[in-house]
Amino acid sequence: MAAIQSVDVAGGKLPPARFFDTLRPYFSNFPSTAKSLSLQDIAGEPISADLAPVGWAPPTFTSATPAQKPIPSQAVPENDLSSEKGVDYHKLHDLLKAGKWKEADQETDRRMLEAVGRSENDRIRPAEVLSFPSADLRTIDALWVNCSEGKWGFSVQRRIYVECGAKLDGNYPGNKIWHEFCRRVGWRKRNAYVSYSSLTYDLKNSPPGEFPAICGLAYGEVEGGTGWWVWFFLISHKDL
Repeated sequence: MAAIQSVDVAGGKLPPARFFDTLRPYFSNFPSTAKSLSLQDIAGEPISADLAPVGWAPPTFTSATPAQKPIPSQAVPENDLSSEKGVDYHKLHDLLKAGKWKEADQETDRRMLEAVGRSENDRIRPAEVLSFPSADLRTIDALWVNCSEGKWGFSVQRRIYVECGAKLDGNYPGNKIWHEFCRRVGWRKRNAYVSYSSLTYDLKNSPPGEFPAICGLAYGEVEGGTGWWVWFFLISHKDL
């Protein structure tokens, strides 16, 4: 069995001198001073098969550096299309993977209506959002987050909403906070709400949190503002 060694280099600190003394016989052109090469260069240097003793394995490095790519709050895999109500999310998945963002946003609305038992041309009521099936909400959010490389999704909007100073209580946070949120996600420009049809629909150029917009922007347009409550309840959902 190979002898495994490990050294904690969290925070960018270098290993002790004895660590490099142990490695020195197994690397060609090993530097006279450990600091002359980065840890990545040292660890990446190939070991000669002739020099390495039987059963020896190079030390592994442990780092506390966090992952760079954002992930949904519940970390649901992209291929997990779970539904408590038997809703089929394959079409939504395919539209998102194909980068058909507007079609995917509209499909999101259709599947959310199905999840609460309403027909395609109906609308979700605020009370229904409070009891929206948790598995379905996490599935929809994970699909958006994963397919947009962490740029869009309900959980992304939730984070931005809180950053603007809002509380997750389902209540209107006041004009200052709400307008700032809408500005950051691209729903409001030059002191006015944009139309649903004029959203960017471009992953490269759209702001974070622009989608899904069907519950946050389109409902607000159709119902003269009262539809915003659907979004307030949705973003405050306990299982998002």
